[in-house]
Amino acid sequence: MHILPSRAMRADALAQYMMKKRWNKWFLVIGATEEDRLFADALKRAAKRFGMKIVEEKTWEHTYDARRTAQSDVAVFTQVDDYDVLLFADEQGQFGEYLEYRTWNARPVIGTQGLVATACIELMNNGARCRSKIALKNRPGAGWTSRIMPPICGQSHRRSGHPYQI
Repeated sequence: MHILPSRAMRADALAQYMMKKRWNKWFLVIGATEEDRLFADALKRAAKRFGMKIVEEKTWEHTYDARRTAQSDVAVFTQVDDYDVLLFADEQGQFGEYLEYRTWNARPVIGTQGLVATACIELMNNGARCRSKIALKNRPGAGWTSRIMPPICGQSHRRSGHPYQI
């Protein structure tokens, strides 16, 4: 039986991908919730484990002030020293979606939005789908995402030789 990946597993997968791309300098943005801090800790552990460097670390304070919006603040907030990738921990989705295409420097956005580490992806629905006794596919509105995963995600997708596998 397979389970969903933990925060540490997802952080390690992202770090391995960034190591392959030689994105060694990270700018880490952390949300205000406890879950965000837990994922940020996993990312810091992965950075140390894979020899990456966190050049800057900031906390995004989510407020409901109408004069201060994420769209207007992102460029100023991300104006820091040179970095290869903007990495962020926003598990509740409070600010992460605003970071893409709005940063001061054009850099990849990775973490809980943007490029993410998941258990199964939508590409597996075509052909080499994860098999399960629970047919989530037949439930209205249910998809094969890491948030709603069947308890068994077998080896069939590994044998497919799909070019999008990491």
